[in-house]
Amino acid sequence: MLLFLILNLASVSGYVRDSKTNEALPYVMVYLKEINKGSFTDDKGFYVISRIPEGKYTICFKIVGYKEKCEKIEIKKNESKIMNVFLEQSEIEVEKIIIYARKKEFEEEAVSSLKMETGTFKFAPKFLEGDLLRTISTLPGVIQVADISGRVSVRGGSPQENLTLIDGIPLYNPYHMGGIFSVFDLNAISKYEFFRGAYPAEYGGVLSSLLYAEIKSGNKEKIKNEISVGAISAHFLTEGPLLKGNFLVSVRRTYFDKFLPLINKDYEFPYHFWDILSSYQITVSPSYRIKISYVISRDLFYDKENNIFLKWGNDGFSFRNFLIHKNNLHEFVFFVSSFWSLFKLDDWIKLWNPVSISGFRWKGNFKGSFDKILGIEYYHYDGKFDNDILGIKQLDKGSPHQFISFIDFNFKIKNLRIRPGLRFSYFYLRIKERPDRNTENFRIEPRLNLKYFLKENLALKFGWGIYNQHLVSTAFSEIFSSFYYWLTVFDGWKPMNAYHYVTGISYLPDWGRFDFEIFYKKYNYILDYEFENYDPLNPDETLFLKGKGESYGFDTFLEKTFGKLRGNLTLTVLKVIGKFDNDNAYHPLRWDKTFNFSFNVFYKIFWGIETGLRFVYTTGDPYTGVAGRYRFFYPPIPGHYSEENWEEIESSPYSLRFPPYHRLDVSFAKTFRIKNVKGEFSLNIINIYNRKNVLMYYYDYDTEPPQRKTIYQLPIVPSFEIRIRF
Repeated sequence: MLLFLILNLASVSGYVRDSKTNEALPYVMVYLKEINKGSFTDDKGFYVISRIPEGKYTICFKIVGYKEKCEKIEIKKNESKIMNVFLEQSEIEVEKIIIYARKKEFEEEAVSSLKMETGTFKFAPKFLEGDLLRTISTLPGVIQVADISGRVSVRGGSPQENLTLIDGIPLYNPYHMGGIFSVFDLNAISKYEFFRGAYPAEYGGVLSSLLYAEIKSGNKEKIKNEISVGAISAHFLTEGPLLKGNFLVSVRRTYFDKFLPLINKDYEFPYHFWDILSSYQITVSPSYRIKISYVISRDLFYDKENNIFLKWGNDGFSFRNFLIHKNNLHEFVFFVSSFWSLFKLDDWIKLWNPVSISGFRWKGNFKGSFDKILGIEYYHYDGKFDNDILGIKQLDKGSPHQFISFIDFNFKIKNLRIRPGLRFSYFYLRIKERPDRNTENFRIEPRLNLKYFLKENLALKFGWGIYNQHLVSTAFSEIFSSFYYWLTVFDGWKPMNAYHYVTGISYLPDWGRFDFEIFYKKYNYILDYEFENYDPLNPDETLFLKGKGESYGFDTFLEKTFGKLRGNLTLTVLKVIGKFDNDNAYHPLRWDKTFNFSFNVFYKIFWGIETGLRFVYTTGDPYTGVAGRYRFFYPPIPGHYSEENWEEIESSPYSLRFPPYHRLDVSFAKTFRIKNVKGEFSLNIINIYNRKNVLMYYYDYDTEPPQRKTIYQLPIVPSFEIRIRF
């Protein structure tokens, strides 16, 4: 009899979304009044209540900040009922909504991950533009490469070890102006999650960090527009209902190349960039939803006088399908992503590097006595490295394939949440013209996340995992990052490999958050491109240096979320050492910056003006430089004088350091309203006390002895922005 009842039990599932914005509502309590049985929505707003006996019920949806909604439903035996609802916002303090959501999020989040709303850094000082990728530079474990670069090192890893995913689109080089800005308009992004280590099995492909961002779905009820003009660019954003769905389009372009010639017709500004972010979402049926996203960016620099031509760009497209089947949520993603760059210097140099990644991803969320995520991924890489340097030509191309599957469990035993997982990867490359480069490899990547709750808001945590990376950059500079060139590994080179170990403690009081983590990252095999060692006549043997290393230390994060005084504080202490083919012993690596401290403070002063303050202090960058020099003489040739010359002695790798780096930034923002038009004016000042932070040294050999000269990073830089919404 008991078995008969179990086999005839039914279930109900669906999405819960905001009635205005159409954004998913995570951590909504969903329950059946009559039998006191319920569940919570996940981070996509999806819920499941299973094992329901046949009958009539009242189903209720409840979350702080929204009006509770209850409806009568009838459940038939063996039925898998689908019910999607929209909740209306209620008049309640925003702080209470955030506190409630964070408590549920705290229970589910992975080790070394932070979920952030883009509004968190709304009033933070910004360099000319609000930028998604620059906001993560003040998170724990993250160190910005330079003032003029948006790239970061995460827990001692190289910037090439980071990946950005936006609506399922992998973007390996999402930057403008050599890396100063990202291609993402911060106002078009709804939320993001940042993994700085030990991430679960559903993510992979890189050794250090992963940033997953979502483009806003667009307003469901009416057309809304936003226009902004800043120091270097203008933005336009529009969103609203379209046909049976809703859309969002964000467009940005710099205007110096158009504006400056109006002031002086003899002056041509040789550079501009533009980008577009867009999404369209439609609910086809209660169980089927589609979201289409598109990202495009272009940069162009053309110096006619010196015949220097630079052009690069990104194109990304994803077609996401969300299907509820038997109360399980399935996500099918089809994507195409490409990055290309072209550099020409007269007829002397031509560098052309197009790289595209296309494929699909299926992920199934299965709810039960313990949750599990299953997934299958396929990637097709298509790349070309076409160089012509002073008549020496090099053409490398290939189209490797990669098949991935993963399983990620998530369950709780009393106070211990356990999340084990496995990721399987098969990679193969076949080049008809170059069979000597053919390669294939199979990798298994186990992962484990543990979280033990001492209290509801206090937990100990541990993470471990094995990670592999098949894409390697051949960058001429880690700073000017738009000029990255990407290759997949081929015969003779293995995928890069690292082990992650993380342990720590998390505390979630009502006023904010505290995180402390100790990490150890073991690099078993890494590849590094050194331009000085590269021989275009023997590329296969000299393209990379093979090495190994380790990074270890701790990072901490303290955040105050509410009140007039808000902000966050981060501290990262680390050591990074390694050894490559041409090294005799382990030595510090490029990202070995021992002490890194920063804080953001936000405070509303008089007349409703929001003030932001950001301070950063880090140990100086390590570098390899000139330690000394000596004079030597050429033997005299009969009939000629003896010749003398100087030879420089280079220091050990990265054994020298620049002076410590520190900088204080400030911002002021004032909102206003004129009838139905809302607006905001902001003023930002970067490096307010004009600290001269060192970018690099060079020597002037026209003097004797040679004089060391310094190139500094950003001086004091003021900027403004005016934004209106209607």
